[in-house]
Amino acid sequence: MVGDINGDGKDDVVTDTGFTDGPDDARLRTYPGTAEGLDTDHPVNWTGKAQNGIAARLTDINGDGHDDLVVSDTDAEAPGGYNDAGAITVLKGTKDWLTDAGAQTFSLDTEGVPGDMVGGDWFGDAISPADYNGDGKPDLAVGVPNRTEGAGAVALLYAGADGLTAEGSALIGPGDLGSPATDAAFGKELSGPATK
Repeated sequence: MVGDINGDGKDDVVTDTGFTDGPDDARLRTYPGTAEGLDTDHPVNWTGKAQNGIAARLTDINGDGHDDLVVSDTDAEAPGGYNDAGAITVLKGTKDWLTDAGAQTFSLDTEGVPGDMVGGDWFGDAISPADYNGDGKPDLAVGVPNRTEGAGAVALLYAGADGLTAEGSALIGPGDLGSPATDAAFGKELSGPATK
């Protein structure tokens, strides 16, 4: 993934082979962009708390000039121990690189987000940042492709002053668009313009 995490105007590259699989439990790495190109000799290793899931998108959700990292965990459990409900976590970008300080986690059980967390939904299977409400900040469309026995859905989470917010969020399925369907896997693939 490519984005400007430290806010110096140069794009950095994040590679993810797992937060805990490797030397010093730090396989999430950022390669800084410099005036001479990508610095592959001095990667910045993740030093925060191990996260469940994989790095999915970089985008500046809170509008502070630092791209934030969205981590997708489609394996997250629903209450009662039901597997694969899904959740996402946003790790903030700073001048000192990515941090888990102030991390935000969202699922269909987050207060204010429509719906409820159900095993097998795969919330976070696809993520598309774009300015969906026209306020100049990138919001997130989050795919939930196995929702409602495979019909699928997309959750919209909007950017606020301090990051993502559940305020005004929505959960949209094929039936809401006038095309009810079964096994549609709506939300399996999402695309949108990259915004910073």
